[in-house]
Amino acid sequence: MPQVSVVIPTFNRRALLLEAVASVLAQTVTDLELIVVDDGSTDGTAEALAGIADARLRILRQPNGGVSRARNLGMAHASGEFLAFLDSDDLWPAHYLASMVAALQADPGSGLAYACLDQHHPDGRIEERWAAARTASGEVTAALLAFGFVYCPAAVLRRSAVAGIWFDAWLDFDEDYDFFLRLSLCT
Repeated sequence: MPQVSVVIPTFNRRALLLEAVASVLAQTVTDLELIVVDDGSTDGTAEALAGIADARLRILRQPNGGVSRARNLGMAHASGEFLAFLDSDDLWPAHYLASMVAALQADPGSGLAYACLDQHHPDGRIEERWAAARTASGEVTAALLAFGFVYCPAAVLRRSAVAGIWFDAWLDFDEDYDFFLRLSLCT
């Protein structure tokens, strides 16, 4: 069983996806499985992924059904102690998983660790999009209702904490907000 299962849902983002995959495979935590769920791509995604020779990479395919269904399929196949989601247009610094796993290991009662997001602009500017001042710990449901501050690409969960909680496949947006809000009610 790998320590961390990473799920990347993707639909027609071949070039960006390859960068996202590379950022996962370059993590300092190497005991991981990377599950890429191709959500019916028609842009050569499958062929591009076939060119990656890394035993940690698993590729699942499904007819186009949306990001929630893709994440749910990846979760259903995940076997790691910890679960992380990365969108196919996002990147992680090499130490990201190590710091998140360390935070969870330091607090065995926590079901989730999360970080702030930075937005990198083409002109080189870096903008902190979700300031640390807007974060909370412990019972976070009230804080989440006031401001959704937990996002898939910046959260790592204990797989045991999400047992029975899935992404709502009927939501077209804010599916991660809904997921983490429901998770906060159960942990």
